[in-house]
Amino acid sequence: MDVLICYTSTEGQTRKIALHAAETLVRLGHKTRVKQASIAEAGDFQQCDAAIFAGSLHMGRYQPALIDCITKRLEQLQGKPSAFISVSLSAAGDESDQEDARRCAMKFANETGWTADMIHHAAGAFRFGRYHIFKRWLMWLVAMQKDKTVEIGRDREYTDWNALDRFVGEFAEFAADRKAA
Repeated sequence: MDVLICYTSTEGQTRKIALHAAETLVRLGHKTRVKQASIAEAGDFQQCDAAIFAGSLHMGRYQPALIDCITKRLEQLQGKPSAFISVSLSAAGDESDQEDARRCAMKFANETGWTADMIHHAAGAFRFGRYHIFKRWLMWLVAMQKDKTVEIGRDREYTDWNALDRFVGEFAEFAADRKAA
């Protein structure tokens, strides 16, 4: 099966997650192509058997390039198995934070007109090394409010790689079953 993974990433964690998902699919015997949403073309979607989109949540919104890519490719996505990996620090938070992340994903579906067959909420990372001084201070403040132990200047990853592997494996099975039907 040929799976297209299309992503947007602000500080690099979503890119890392997209590449990890691709490696998992290859280990499972599938062909993958990983593309930034801003350069994905119609042919990429026509050639694939299934698609995974990955985007990160910032201030309650996903990147405009991901929204634009999906809305332009809705026709090519019709009938193809698809999944969404929503990356946010909220996924590492308490139930209220996780509910906020789920609401944002539902808003995203309404905004794009695309409903994924499967959704995974992956916890992101604090990337202090990639933040400008104001954002570094702001993100440290957010971490302190959420009782997260972080050091300014030291990146901290919250992504559960095993959970991501399970999700990608489940999606691969689902997509293969749909293709076979």
